[in-house]
Parts: sequence; C-alpha cells; structure tokens
Amino acid sequence: MNFFCRLAHHARNTGDCVLREWLNERKTAEFCARIVAPDAYGEWTENGVIVKFFLEFDNGTEKIDDVTRKLDGYRELSRAGMAIPILFVFAHPRSTDRYDLNIRGGELPGADADQGVATV
Repeated sequence: MNFFCRLAHHARNTGDCVLREWLNERKTAEFCARIVAPDAYGEWTENGVIVKFFLEFDNGTEKIDDVTRKLDGYRELSRAGMAIPILFVFAHPRSTDRYDLNIRGGELPGADADQGVATV
C-alpha cells in the first residue's frame, strides 16, 4: 500500500521516527478477530512516542452508510478491549470534505473524539 511505503520512506530519511509494524488487510482482520476488516494496521514511533492505528483507505467509493457500519464495528472492537485509533485516508479532497462535514453536522453516528477518528 502506497501509504505505508511513503511512511517507510519518510522514516528512512528522517531521524527519530520508524515504521515499527505494518499489517496487510488479511492479517489485520485476523488481528481484530474479524470484528472489523481495516485496510491495514500500523505502528509508528516518532520522538519516542508510539502510535498504533487502523487504516481505512477510500478511493472515493465509500458511502457514509458504509463508514457508519465500520464505526459500529470499531466500537464493538473497542468494547472488546482493543481501542486503537482509526485513520481514514481519502484519495480525493472532495471525499475528505464530505466526511468532515458529516462528522461536524452530527450526521455520522458514533464519529466523535472518543472513537479516535482522524482524516487525511
């Protein structure tokens, strides 16, 4: 996945950061007991701080209802003891804007700061 290749490249060319772990979709689903099926899982360390995250990559095809269902699954995973932030990466700025607007407008149930959701 290009996202992780770019992270690894950045880490190689920057001091004090490293891509510690990178799991593909199949291994990530197994890691999550198939409660959710993220596109990937990563662990990034920078300045001594470790950040674990699930990656959801959207090529512009995700519907808000699909994202809502995914967040429900992540909520279930969190209740099972695996509360890991979710990073949504959008290929198109229009998708990012639409997603952000739905979160701010309260139209995306469960997408709040407690869920640990970020968009790029």
